[in-house]
Amino acid sequence: MTLRVSKSHIVDTDNSIWIDSNGALPIFDVERRRAYLSKQFFVSHRWTNVPDGTTKYLHFKTPSTMVDLVFTTMVSGEVLIDLFENPSLSDDGTELSIFCTNRENPTTTEAKAYIDPSVTSEGTCIETTVIGSPGKFTLTGGIAAGYGYWYLKSNTSYLSKIKNVSGSTTDIAVAVTFFVT
Repeated sequence: MTLRVSKSHIVDTDNSIWIDSNGALPIFDVERRRAYLSKQFFVSHRWTNVPDGTTKYLHFKTPSTMVDLVFTTMVSGEVLIDLFENPSLSDDGTELSIFCTNRENPTTTEAKAYIDPSVTSEGTCIETTVIGSPGKFTLTGGIAAGYGYWYLKSNTSYLSKIKNVSGSTTDIAVAVTFFVT
């Protein structure tokens, strides 16, 4: 009697890996898998007609577990963006709704997101960037986007500072997609 295995299945708590008989590992879309596990969350906000020279803040509090996060900012003009760790705030700001990306089987998270907090001290700057600046290989006008990818510490506050330096009013949108370990 000959036994032939066509697929192997390796399982742990949250992940399944299938190995084909030829030894190939199929490719899985990570975000889709995280959404399926109900461990991926999303929050977004848009400020409209932000005057030149005005600063907007997004305050994010991580839960008791590490967070794998992608921060996206989209603008119709030039902005400066800084990300700070452990800011001092006299008020958290207005809380935003955070949604589980698995809408069929949604779960909740301890993470919190707020807009327009009262900032006493911005904290330690861990990233700084400019987006929307026209240049030799950049189109003028339209929408520009910037992306930041971070593994954030648990039980920690983060502050994103977004300043309009376009010379006119602009719209600013932020989107945060995060996976809770």
